[in-house]
Amino acid sequence: MVRGTRMNRLKFFLAATAILVAAPLGSAETTEEIAELFGRADAAGDAEISPDGRYVTMFCSPMVKRSICIFDTQSQSDPIIVPPLDQARFVNHYWANTSKIIIDIEIFETLRVSSGMKDFEFQRAVSFDVTTKKPVLLMKQYSEYLDTNDLAAVLPSDPKHVLFDMYVWRAAGPTYEVMKVNLDKGTATTVDRGSRSSAGAIYNANAEIAAEMIYQLQPNKLHNLQIVAGGKTLMERKDLSHWPVDMIGLDAPGKSLVIHLDEPGQLGYFRLGLTDGKQTPINLSELGEADTVYPLVDMRTRAVIGFQSDTDRPRQTFEDPVLSKHLKSVSKAFPHSNVSLTAWNDDRSKLVVRTEKPGAPADVYVLDTSTSALSMIGNEAEHLLDRKLGTVEAVTYKAADGLEIEAYLTLPPGKSKADGPFPFILLPHGGPETHDTLTFDWWTQAYASAGYAVLQPNFRGSTGYGKKFLEAGYGEFGGKMVSDVLDGATWAVAQGLAKSGEICAVGASYGGYSALMLALDGASQIKCAVGVNAVTNPRGMLSDLRRGGFTENYWERYMGASVFDEAQLKRMSPTARVGEFKRPILLIAGKEDVTVPFEQSEGIMRVGKSGGKISLHALDGEDHYLSSTRARYEVLSKSLAFLDQHLPAK
Repeated sequence: MVRGTRMNRLKFFLAATAILVAAPLGSAETTEEIAELFGRADAAGDAEISPDGRYVTMFCSPMVKRSICIFDTQSQSDPIIVPPLDQARFVNHYWANTSKIIIDIEIFETLRVSSGMKDFEFQRAVSFDVTTKKPVLLMKQYSEYLDTNDLAAVLPSDPKHVLFDMYVWRAAGPTYEVMKVNLDKGTATTVDRGSRSSAGAIYNANAEIAAEMIYQLQPNKLHNLQIVAGGKTLMERKDLSHWPVDMIGLDAPGKSLVIHLDEPGQLGYFRLGLTDGKQTPINLSELGEADTVYPLVDMRTRAVIGFQSDTDRPRQTFEDPVLSKHLKSVSKAFPHSNVSLTAWNDDRSKLVVRTEKPGAPADVYVLDTSTSALSMIGNEAEHLLDRKLGTVEAVTYKAADGLEIEAYLTLPPGKSKADGPFPFILLPHGGPETHDTLTFDWWTQAYASAGYAVLQPNFRGSTGYGKKFLEAGYGEFGGKMVSDVLDGATWAVAQGLAKSGEICAVGASYGGYSALMLALDGASQIKCAVGVNAVTNPRGMLSDLRRGGFTENYWERYMGASVFDEAQLKRMSPTARVGEFKRPILLIAGKEDVTVPFEQSEGIMRVGKSGGKISLHALDGEDHYLSSTRARYEVLSKSLAFLDQHLPAK
């Protein structure tokens, strides 16, 4: 049983960083002050623990851009801060040995290609020594732009080295190679080569290739895939238009490959025998729908040791008996919270524990399993702990065709449904193949603090409701996936939560596209719209993809149109329909976004037929994911000012 102890909080000063001066006591908050407060939320997380359990690392934002904070659990000293690098973003971090972390970084560049200038995001890896405080660029002999942060294996028996796999351009063309990388010097040597047709590999505990994915594009623009091991074909699929299988890693015993299948009649995780190719389903029904379950992979051993659901109440199951035991013990200590284990050291003597309640920022602890003592590291939004947040609850309503839609309703702090109607915001999620949950959301909570009610619909095509519900979104990119959200507005009006015509739509990525389409197709209900990193021209997105590729096929399946389907693409294109906008529109876009390029927002402005209805705010130096404090602050500041102008809350 976990023993409660005095919270030995490390000096978690991250939340003290502010962009603006806080409001004087007793005065009403301005939209700028709300933007500053909630822009700093979600600025810390993704804790990892060193192999010996001494250090804990977390993403943090004391310098506005994402940094890494390193806490020494044996000291009360201030954390070591790895500051952000010029022209680069931190995207991941993990421990290679007891003193070195590996940091994955992204570098944005605009380069000239045969068709003109094109944006690229290149990935590299850096080793950082917590004792010397020195960073080393890994694989530095490759000065050209390469994606070199794909960890293949940590080598516990050889702590000075790790393995990476990547494609290297040779005279005969690109080859798939495994590199042994010196963490002190950054140099790399090739120790293994895969097939010229390799699409990736999984390694065993001896850092040898255990299984390899072979990919071939056929003349008919369909695809063949094979999983091979030891010279034998374990699985083969031919004439594919969509990618049906992913290799995750070896299971803990190392006898089977864990794969994820998504093909007719099969969705979920399976064991694939390395010697006989026998395919055995992994029963994870206790965690919920298969499309919300993801694997837990030990970053040190690269073994799949468990699974976690991404639902309102996240649940975990571990094949590792030690982790399973400790999860049950900690869960009993927090009976009213969602509890998960997010990291552990090699001997499982120290664990990182995350606890969260619906709608509230998560707490992060370190558990010492030898003493059953929990020590709190901090909270994801510590500066909001004493603040009353908006209430969040799950609601359901019927779409126009009768399909049941689940959504999440956030009301202003201290308000109930009886206090409606409210100035109302529809906030559809991005993806579109994802879903919203009851977990803390800095964006909706900021709007709620400003006085708005917010509805987040999980429209058809979202994950979390089974394969049939997901596939109901195919072909409905600009159709029923959008009208499902608009039906949420009709429901809110009928419930007395909103006034007809007093509703704005806000979203990011696909959600931003949905917000723009709502302003076109639901203009009688929608008063204004905000699109953040929004798709505005689906044709442009498709034309940037390789013809016949899996990614293009994926988007055509959702859109229900090909790059040559002129009428359909025009109907679902805000850019092509720009002259139809009757409501004010605010676009906010990261200039270094390569997921939905800045050109998508800039292009609709260039058309110039909106009659001044559309304005654009550029986020300099920001990408698609709003991962910096500055990006979140600007999104909130600009959107709240826009909403205050067109749908004032007070």
